[in-house]
Amino acid sequence: MVSIKTKIADFFKYRQHPIRILGYTTRSFWLIIIPLTRNLVAMRYDIAEWLKGSWLSILTVTLIFGYAFVRWATISYHIEKDCIIAKSGYFGLMESKIYYDRITSVSASQSFIYRIFRAHKLYFNTNSGFKNGVDITLTVKMSDYNKLFEIIDPQSADSASFTYRPKHSQMLIFSLLFSSSLSGIIIWSTFLIQGSRIVDAQIQERIRSEIFNITERVEALLSNIPPIAVAVSLAAIASWVVSFIAMLMRHWSFSVVRRKNRVVIKSGFITRRSHILDRESIVCADVQQSLLMRIFKICSVRINCNGYGKSDRETNALIPITTQREVACSLRLLMPELKIPEITLRPGVKRIMYHVLPPLLLCLFIPIGGMVTLYYLPSWSRIIRFAIVIFEVPSIWLTVVKLVSGFTLGAGIKDGYLRIDHCRLYSFHTVIIPVENISKVTLYQSVPQFFKNNCNICVQGQSLSAKKYKAKNFPYEEAVTLYEQMYK
Repeated sequence: MVSIKTKIADFFKYRQHPIRILGYTTRSFWLIIIPLTRNLVAMRYDIAEWLKGSWLSILTVTLIFGYAFVRWATISYHIEKDCIIAKSGYFGLMESKIYYDRITSVSASQSFIYRIFRAHKLYFNTNSGFKNGVDITLTVKMSDYNKLFEIIDPQSADSASFTYRPKHSQMLIFSLLFSSSLSGIIIWSTFLIQGSRIVDAQIQERIRSEIFNITERVEALLSNIPPIAVAVSLAAIASWVVSFIAMLMRHWSFSVVRRKNRVVIKSGFITRRSHILDRESIVCADVQQSLLMRIFKICSVRINCNGYGKSDRETNALIPITTQREVACSLRLLMPELKIPEITLRPGVKRIMYHVLPPLLLCLFIPIGGMVTLYYLPSWSRIIRFAIVIFEVPSIWLTVVKLVSGFTLGAGIKDGYLRIDHCRLYSFHTVIIPVENISKVTLYQSVPQFFKNNCNICVQGQSLSAKKYKAKNFPYEEAVTLYEQMYK
């Protein structure tokens, strides 16, 4: 007869790590429990008086925690030799089974808190399309994490492996180049919104007061600049710094290892992340550059593999940063089957104006629109002039980028691989994709292009999150010839 102790051990053996219970609680749980704790301290730990005055809040916390516990208790998982089985629902009626050879990627995340409790959060991804590609999400113990990763990515002594680790100085440059004020604003907003739900109102007021004081001091030093300009500049600088730190911490200690049919990527300083990717599920490689990176001949290589780089503002980097001279060698090391075709189709110099004209018109429209606004609102002159400069600088930069792109756009095909060189906003992309991984190719024309006998090429890969890669203003007959070569 099985003892009660054995039954309890088996119950916990097939359940997620207990820390997951806190993840199933609502934000209201923390909104209530913090004031409750503060009241208990204020009453000098008089339990009877505390229960008498806060019984409704205590009951609410108990119900929230009880619901989270029931939800945790009704989810179980079993690790088999060839698959993982997860059951959910109050009676275990929903069962998900994922075979390891069908997995496109497995991602593991371990925050600082999870590291203390020796837990990992796992994301299993396939091409099923369920929940945006995430088929199963589990929080598991360290022992189960090691067991799963050993099964999915076995490391035998005789198996060859190739490792790539960028230098810390390279990761610093990578974070500098790919940080942006926009992503910093997103991080700041998330932090403030989430923090405001659990932080005391007095503390919030102190933070606002400090921010206001800093802004006033800077305004006093720069008295000739409009206050709104100071505020916008401070917000942009602070957001960029936040984005830079977040990017650096997220990709610190980056490494990628190729073993047989798997690619293992690890990164992170505070939150450690590990990914196991199926090499056959990698749709394409994307070599990216900004204008400054192109000038200094450095680039970053991203890959499209379902599940990788899709959560928590993570980038889908294979090689975070390298030189143009070394990129082909590094790709051969990590993806030896990849062939990089030469460009055989180009728009031609005479079509450069088609790329430059839209941002050039924008550059002309901004000062003209600003001067018209200034005529009707002369009292706002300082703010309007500042706005003109703020919008004109990126417009000029975009014009320069599009001018350069007119000389670099192109396409080519060789040995079953298609190459598309295109420009998306401020970044240059060289996409190498196997023809067998292409789900759709579109040649389309606008009305002016029809009369000029030009067309655009749009390529879409076979992936749940496949992007569309567009290159513009090619000669129509040559684009049709390239299209026919793809399916010979």
